[in-house]
Amino acid sequence: MKLFFAVTVWGILTVAFDLMDKLVPSLLMPTLYVLLGIAPSSAVYAAWSSTTVSLAISSLVMASCLAECGVLERMAYWLLKKCNGKFTRVCWGVFFVALVLSIFTFGNIAFVVAAMVAGIINVLDIKKTKEGMVLMMGTMWVCFATLYFVYNPTSVPIVAAAAQPVLGEILPVT
Repeated sequence: MKLFFAVTVWGILTVAFDLMDKLVPSLLMPTLYVLLGIAPSSAVYAAWSSTTVSLAISSLVMASCLAECGVLERMAYWLLKKCNGKFTRVCWGVFFVALVLSIFTFGNIAFVVAAMVAGIINVLDIKKTKEGMVLMMGTMWVCFATLYFVYNPTSVPIVAAAAQPVLGEILPVT
């Protein structure tokens, strides 16, 4: 427990104080967990074997490729043309598309839509602006909000188990 605490605090403080590139502690922490015998490698690297990591990386690669070949730029201009160049209409259009796609894919399209919107923000050159932040945060909120209305077997039982001691006999959670 002491070794785990020491390695974890070292990683957090290294990143917090910007002592080195963030890649170094992110690679060293899991390696140290395994080398020092804190946890088995199957537990340490279990998150990397999930589909979430590959989906996030592949969606960013896809957005980069679309931006490189010009499709993302044409898509952004097409979207602006359809919305008559009004930012609020662009926001609502992106939000509704993200909502519909997220419902049909049970919330699994969030990474792809986020990468596409990030590409559109880069093409329109509204990085680090209020408009870019509104577009990205709104898109992510819409994508993840649909997860609250779709049964997710990984989170619902955890929330139900956590709610049981609080609710007690008032509302039995089974």
